[in-house]
Amino acid sequence: MKRRRTALAAVVGVSLGAIGAASGTPATADIGNGPSSAGIVERFDSPGFSFIPDFEDGLLVFANVNSIADACNGIPAGAGVEQVVSTPSGRVNGILQDDDVPVIVAPLGSAEAICDHPAAWPVIATGTGIVRASSGGFHLTGTVEEPDGQLWNVQAAFKPNGPDVNLVKRGQ
Repeated sequence: MKRRRTALAAVVGVSLGAIGAASGTPATADIGNGPSSAGIVERFDSPGFSFIPDFEDGLLVFANVNSIADACNGIPAGAGVEQVVSTPSGRVNGILQDDDVPVIVAPLGSAEAICDHPAAWPVIATGTGIVRASSGGFHLTGTVEEPDGQLWNVQAAFKPNGPDVNLVKRGQ
């Protein structure tokens, strides 16, 4: 179990890795965003996807992929907007936001089990959500629908203290 958590943490970290990678590139000022004394602001499209496991409830939430096969093949559904602020003190702050990303809720399984036959892996619900990522973690909120039409609110987070998924039936 610990090995799986470490591997998942590494993959989720990859989706947030652009924040750190962007800090090594030369920045240009975004004058319309405030005084230059506040820092240099860069905004750019940043394609990526993530998944959040819930080990206690046996769930896996995929964010920003159109299918489980796309997740297995590393194909994001689109690009979010990333903002990197290089402050005069040398600190670099990064934020990723993406609205209306595809969300898939599936049963938890090993990467090998899921990706050996991704089209056959069961899907519990699908929908859309909003993603926010920063050095404080990765957060997803949205709505998903089961095949029978039942709607659920989904909240998923990957924080320094670990991953968590919360599904709440709508109308209750």
